[in-house]
Amino acid sequence: MSEAKFVPSALSALDAAVVRNPTLGERLDEAIDWIEEDPPNVRAKRRAWSGGRFGIDVRGGGEDSLVIWEETRPPVVLYVGDPAGL
Repeated sequence: MSEAKFVPSALSALDAAVVRNPTLGERLDEAIDWIEEDPPNVRAKRRAWSGGRFGIDVRGGGEDSLVIWEETRPPVVLYVGDPAGL
């Protein structure tokens, strides 16, 4: 298991989601756990872009969120937030 690193904006968005919507926060935490598995859980790779970037759609507490991460060692979370916000 390799602990994920976060770009500052993704970490701030994760922290805000946990406070605003605890159910969504729990689901986001679960998604981060998938990224940190060795190898990453297949559920963390359902959406893929070029360059080793992947996305996880997360829903909880009536809210949608998207986690975009890069498969490096350690993995890096690049975005946490509204899927429409990209």
